[in-house]
Amino acid sequence: MMLSAFGCLAPMMAPKFQEARRSLSGANTITAVAYDVGYESISQLNRDYRRLVNLTPSDDAATLRATLRR
Repeated sequence: MMLSAFGCLAPMMAPKFQEARRSLSGANTITAVAYDVGYESISQLNRDYRRLVNLTPSDDAATLRATLRR
């Protein structure tokens, strides 16, 4: 993860994104993940996620799930 994109907020963002990625690898919906990790809007999660990993949460979830199936 490139948390440097968040500057001084990086230490606060790391646990949130680790939890989001763990949740996305399961059967959780992106909406549920967003609210569970503390976002008030799905669009903000999408923006932050794309800025961090250059993928949308749904694209990353598909990749994570495919990897776990192997």
